[in-house]
Amino acid sequence: MSEVNNLKCVFFRVDANAKIGYGHFFRCISLSEELLKKGYKCIFLIQNPDQFIHNLASKSDIIIECLELNSLSSKRKIDLEIKSIQRLQSKYSFDYLVIDHYKVNRYWEERAFKGFKNIYLIDDLANEPHFVNAIINPNIGKYCKDYKSINLNKAVILAGQNYSILNKSFIAMRSEAKLKRRKIQIKNILISFGASDLGKYLTSFLKNLLDLIGGHNYSFTVVCSRNDLDLILQSKLDQNTKIKFLTNLSQTELGRLYLHADFCIGAGGVSALERCLLGLPSAIVTVAKNQIPGSIEMDSLGCAVLLNPVNIKAVDFDVLLDTLKDKKKLADFSNKSFNLIDGKGVYRIISELF
Repeated sequence: MSEVNNLKCVFFRVDANAKIGYGHFFRCISLSEELLKKGYKCIFLIQNPDQFIHNLASKSDIIIECLELNSLSSKRKIDLEIKSIQRLQSKYSFDYLVIDHYKVNRYWEERAFKGFKNIYLIDDLANEPHFVNAIINPNIGKYCKDYKSINLNKAVILAGQNYSILNKSFIAMRSEAKLKRRKIQIKNILISFGASDLGKYLTSFLKNLLDLIGGHNYSFTVVCSRNDLDLILQSKLDQNTKIKFLTNLSQTELGRLYLHADFCIGAGGVSALERCLLGLPSAIVTVAKNQIPGSIEMDSLGCAVLLNPVNIKAVDFDVLLDTLKDKKKLADFSNKSFNLIDGKGVYRIISELF
């Protein structure tokens, strides 16, 4: 029996690429880093991983197992994927499976139970029935009661911001961030909508932003995908001396940007929780429908301001300008964010489920 077989294995079923984004992959990485420390072997099951995924894997001890492209749109296609996963049984012990994938449904989960002892789901939506051993919803404003009617296997429910899954590099910067946020001054504005390609949306947003506040004494750093940057170069926005563009950042590099920025305009979801952890005053622009509930909750709790609460394509720039001028509100954002997220979610999950 191989050395791998002698170790307890945790499989992660997750997909990620520039089109759909890397948020789910990053939070699985955050969970796997702590599991690796405890002696587990972590295997990522991914359809058609791109070079960015392979580069990240090469810098850690995780293993990538490539799955064939599959839309998972029918029982037949789900059966094909489950069979390909079961073929790995001779190579690994099948102890735990963590799912972070919107297309994995009840049928997929029930079929997977034939191979795995424990199946855990990371979920954001609470809108579909699931047949698993545990459900983790790491979002603000989510509760056990949200799963009352869709918890088919009496799964353990870990819900809410106490179970937020955040990278260790962000957590390590928290003390330094608390020192920086003692003084609120807005000079350096970070713009980060995540790693997914947003095409013309980001370019249009930046043009409108510059029209409104380009004349103020702000400098801007924009984090974007390589494809987005190509579009921005065509628009000549890169010739504006107030804007710096960065792409292909590691989690640590992004964390340092969060730490040194005075304000951030960013997406909802995982990245909004990361900003909360570091007390960074923020405006949220949701770029996907699944980000809306948590972003509305953050706005209502006074941790950030949501700029597009009604329509994800309609950003209220006037609200943004008013917010940037209100130092008391910005200080409240920072303090409430620090109090909301403590960065211990990964440890709570591992202690309760592994």
